[in-house]
Amino acid sequence: MNHWDQWFVTTEGVEVNPGRETVSNWFKIEKFDGDYKLLFCPTVFDICRVVCRDIRIYIDQAGTRRLALSDTPFKVMFKEA
Repeated sequence: MNHWDQWFVTTEGVEVNPGRETVSNWFKIEKFDGDYKLLFCPTVFDICRVVCRDIRIYIDQAGTRRLALSDTPFKVMFKEA
């Protein structure tokens, strides 16, 4: 799969400003299998449908890592600092 076939999560959204322009920036952290997972699923929109998918790390041919939508969850664990 090339990166043109992949949906990525970006970080250019504006906090407390939900809208069509920022929908690609919204993600959640949910409990999963005793730990957590990253999930892209904006829930602020009642009138339009958005894609809800798990998020994984996508590594392109140059070795660049990005957060991307996936069919399989990426399990994460948080430690208290």
